[in-house]
Amino acid sequence: MSRSALTVPETDAESNPQAQRALALGGGTAAVVILADRLTKLWALNALADGRIVALDGVLEFQLSFNTGAAYGLFKGGGSLIAGAALVATGLIIYALRSIERRYEAITLGAIMGGALGNLIDRIARGPGWFDGAVVDWIGTPLWPNFNIADSAISVGAVLLILASFRRR
Repeated sequence: MSRSALTVPETDAESNPQAQRALALGGGTAAVVILADRLTKLWALNALADGRIVALDGVLEFQLSFNTGAAYGLFKGGGSLIAGAALVATGLIIYALRSIERRYEAITLGAIMGGALGNLIDRIARGPGWFDGAVVDWIGTPLWPNFNIADSAISVGAVLLILASFRRR
């Protein structure tokens, strides 16, 4: 048998510098989102334990709350299902990053992945069992239920991806 028949073929990411850059950019963006999310949640747990802080009266306040469901309090107690969806989304994003050509797409996918993983960390760390912990939410507005940096990263990333899809056409 020849030596080349015994070697493992390189994956797209290993042989394609563009794929490597997209993975690095997406992964780096995810890491920044996770770090910002963790630090702000730690701040909220300490600073807001005694009550809310009104930043702009009637517009923005910081108030500690805990969410065992998904966005807007949907699927309360569905942590395992939500965590599974976050893990699947993360896998799909990592797979998609291997073929991304534009930086902003890698950044937006990284933001979504970072948000999903940021909230997943809460589900793992804040509950008695796997994936049933409550997510720490702390940003409040009159129009939306409380949310956090991870939620914001997911929402902004999704909107930017939608806008990018129109831009391609």
